[in-house]
Amino acid sequence: MDIRVNEWAKLKFVDPAIALPQLREIQKLAARSNLPERIKNLRTSKFKQHRQAWEATLFCYGMSKLLGLTVYVSPHEASDYDAVSMWIDGDTQQFAPIQIKELVPRILNPNTSINKEISKLCRYPCSNDTIVVMHVNRPGRLELADLSIPQLNISQLWLLGTVTPDQCRWFIGGNLLANPKIFEFDIPTKY
Repeated sequence: MDIRVNEWAKLKFVDPAIALPQLREIQKLAARSNLPERIKNLRTSKFKQHRQAWEATLFCYGMSKLLGLTVYVSPHEASDYDAVSMWIDGDTQQFAPIQIKELVPRILNPNTSINKEISKLCRYPCSNDTIVVMHVNRPGRLELADLSIPQLNISQLWLLGTVTPDQCRWFIGGNLLANPKIFEFDIPTKY
């Protein structure tokens, strides 16, 4: 048995459907503030864990909608993951670590692409049970057929991105390692 499961079972998990409306309100307050853009967008090392918690929560909510069951999330950074997801399968509690990566906005790095960022995953020592979520932080639609997926030591690879400029509608695309598809969902405004 994986000893990490004992550690994960002690974590506090939240329902993304409850957490997202609260997180969205915090985002709106920050957007209206006089804070520097880097802080509003959680673009400092101090706020990186908060940005990744937001992305993991969005991903787990999208998976909840896709699968028709609640996928809970716990932001919990360790050496090779940033959060842990949990769901109930029959009578069994299931866990999966989530590693968050990002295709940053063009203004931050115009020389990278989704395929370059995916190819970087080859050098990460992820576990073969880790779900990697790549936040596509750029406008526009992706064509899954244009992606080049190398051999990776992970269980799943998903893309996460906003569909609308107001960030009310999002997509998850994956599992890119087997039968990928894109699923769109609206984030909840109230629980």
